[in-house]
Amino acid sequence: MWLTSGMLAVTRTSTDDFWYGPAPTGNAAGMPVSPQTAIGHPVVFACVRVKSEAVAKIPLQMLRGFDVVRDHPVARLMARKPNRWQTSFEWREMMQAHLELRGNAYSQIVFGQGGDVRELVPMHPDRTTIEDLPGGDWRFRTTDAQGRMRTLVRGEVLHLKQFSTDGKLGTSTIGAQREGISTALATQDYAGRTWKNGARHSGMWVEQPAKFANEDAKKKWREDFRASMSGVNAGTTPVMDQGMKLHELGMTNADAQYIESRKASNNDVCTMFLVPPHKVGILDRATNNNIEQQSRDFYGDTMLG
Repeated sequence: MWLTSGMLAVTRTSTDDFWYGPAPTGNAAGMPVSPQTAIGHPVVFACVRVKSEAVAKIPLQMLRGFDVVRDHPVARLMARKPNRWQTSFEWREMMQAHLELRGNAYSQIVFGQGGDVRELVPMHPDRTTIEDLPGGDWRFRTTDAQGRMRTLVRGEVLHLKQFSTDGKLGTSTIGAQREGISTALATQDYAGRTWKNGARHSGMWVEQPAKFANEDAKKKWREDFRASMSGVNAGTTPVMDQGMKLHELGMTNADAQYIESRKASNNDVCTMFLVPPHKVGILDRATNNNIEQQSRDFYGDTMLG
């Protein structure tokens, strides 16, 4: 917080929210967690995409009592083109993605001369802050891609937020669940490093009956061996000399535990986003009956709840 001109300003930006930058100390898995890094995990990406597309596909109607209103300017705006470059589907999909990854979604409300709403112009959450004003009100400061800053009063911004603890800002799933997402990213990183270039070094060891002449000879042999077993040569049979013997290992208990751990972390991510596992391709326990029921629960509880 900081004080200026008698105004208490609460800066909540991409630079000071812990979930938008590198993970702080205390992150046991040690992986940096941000919207950009989190969406690199396939299950996080799938969950965000499933929910964003589901919201965009749901018919959006304006009601007056129990009657559907079709001739209101806002109804036409939401059903067709909220702004000059996005369709209703694209705008809602993007706003929901902002909600899922950052907990908040903003659009500037552009009014016409007669006071009617003409456009809803998206504002990126990472470049938008909330400032508290005297008397309990607040306003928004936003910076566009060219670095130009604007100040908007509360009535000029459509602010959608995931469940809020202070009534002003939503809670980011990425931020609240950074430990679990960091673990999922760590297991993915481990798999990537294990299988980099198609190498199988962790599953074999070489018995050398004699010592190498010197460290340079040992280093050269190691480099040649890795080259013969990686990239386009992955899976080929190496030629051993000097009485060397190649011993290949099967799956160890640690390998099996890693696989189970990765499955568990993938299911944890689905729980974080309230998405049934089968929606993102996890079909380990799927049956025709439970998929049908989970799909109903997804739309009834997650999307319409």
